[in-house]
Amino acid sequence: MNPRTWNLKWVAAFAAAALVGAVGVIAVLTVMGGDDGQATAEQTGETTPTVEPALSTAEPPLSGTEEATPSAMEPYPYYPRQIPTLAPGYVVPEKRACPDSWQRVSNDLLNYSLCLPSDWGILDEETGERSTKLATRELTTKLLSPEGFPYPVGVPLDKLLQDPGSNLIWIQLSTASPNAGMACDAEPRPPLGSLPAVGCEVRFNYSDSGRQDFRSDGRMIEIDIVAPLPNSELDPVTSTARFGLHVAVVGSENAMEAHGKTLSQILDSLEGQP
Repeated sequence: MNPRTWNLKWVAAFAAAALVGAVGVIAVLTVMGGDDGQATAEQTGETTPTVEPALSTAEPPLSGTEEATPSAMEPYPYYPRQIPTLAPGYVVPEKRACPDSWQRVSNDLLNYSLCLPSDWGILDEETGERSTKLATRELTTKLLSPEGFPYPVGVPLDKLLQDPGSNLIWIQLSTASPNAGMACDAEPRPPLGSLPAVGCEVRFNYSDSGRQDFRSDGRMIEIDIVAPLPNSELDPVTSTARFGLHVAVVGSENAMEAHGKTLSQILDSLEGQP
């Protein structure tokens, strides 16, 4: 046999074997890596983290002993705010007198007033003392029970409200926009003075950052009440949408129990006029 012919046959055989081997390697890699040629998590022993869906704010309100789990996207419950309507032809009744030794706090912009015991008051946020002004035109007014004065300026409110040695109550009176929401589902409740009202109560605990974590077994309580505001200067002349008054009351269980009777008197003293 010609040596040259013998060599060429061996070269051809070697090339064919190499081609078959390459095809086999490619097939193995394809099986290991899936469609994109990469190894699967099952074969490498790695695990892929599961992303839990964020809780929807459209979930029904909690009841009984269920607990509210804060969502990373929406940490607070959300319910549409309801503003009661005044009866057609509603006339603001004559203003009632405050109880003895109480004082009247009024808001000429929002057209409301209420009575406070002499040791309660409007917080002067610059000095921490009770404000000497009993009439205001602010969109938001903050009231404190006697335990809040003098207020330590610079200290977060949640720290004081959680103090087990204090029965501090915080009340905020602010505008209630028809387009805003609330942390609980308001239902009809007894009137505030002569004004129809809706309200609800929600429990929560403060987190280390001061955020409200709403849960049915929380030791803190927030009471939310909404009432209409007759003749508020904020009401647009050309619109039927009216602003209301949002009353938020916050305190611990013990504080609510200690000041329960006084709180009821304060809320009942509300008038739809300064």
